[in-house]
Amino acid sequence: LTIPEGFTRFDIAKRIVEKFPQTPTVDEKQVLLLIEDTTLIRDIAPEAKNLEGYMYPSTYSMPVGAKPAEVIQTMVEQFKKVWKPEWNDLAMRLGRSPHEIVTIASLIETESKFEKERPIVASVIYNRLNKNIPLGIDQTAVYIAKMENRWDGTINKSDLDSTSPYNTRKYGGIPPGPISSVSQSAIEAALNPATTNYIFYVLNVQANDGSHHFYASAADFERGKAEYQRWLEKERQEKRANEANSN
Repeated sequence: LTIPEGFTRFDIAKRIVEKFPQTPTVDEKQVLLLIEDTTLIRDIAPEAKNLEGYMYPSTYSMPVGAKPAEVIQTMVEQFKKVWKPEWNDLAMRLGRSPHEIVTIASLIETESKFEKERPIVASVIYNRLNKNIPLGIDQTAVYIAKMENRWDGTINKSDLDSTSPYNTRKYGGIPPGPISSVSQSAIEAALNPATTNYIFYVLNVQANDGSHHFYASAADFERGKAEYQRWLEKERQEKRANEANSN
């Protein structure tokens, strides 16, 4: 069973159902109900409403007939093996609970795949929190759509306008809980943010590898954003042209 970094509880439930069919049949909704039992993490995150963020992304070997509850327990136990006791102290020094750190780590996880870049992304998050600027992280809109069972692969205006407390464009602060599974590197970035004055970032279209440019000023950000939007429109035009040629 492989759970990639950044998988949500909805992705995990779907994969468990696919990999471990049961008799009688167990569906995704039933697995998601199991994921709402937070007994296993009460010692780390008593305020957590579900196990989102605490099912560790990794590859697991389990018996073919493993029960969903056993699979979930194995993933949570792996998270608890990764979580270091000293991280509780680091969280406290940042003025954050472990649950808030895991939540911030999940934002970092979904925003950057590069380990060297993650502490810089963390710095942007903390800088915005300190300045009371909404985080504006689009992956929270994706998470809202998945929660409401309407994710179609595209972020729509309705997602960005959602009144869900997970909407980081509309509301300040961090979301109520994690939005994905988190790796050790994302947790470490959340606990050890770089020291910067950055409050913006945009995809690096020159590299086109998922890395980012970081900005401290709104003017520089707007120039980077405009370049990104030109690149995005070019990509869309090429896609439309390819589709037209294939037809």
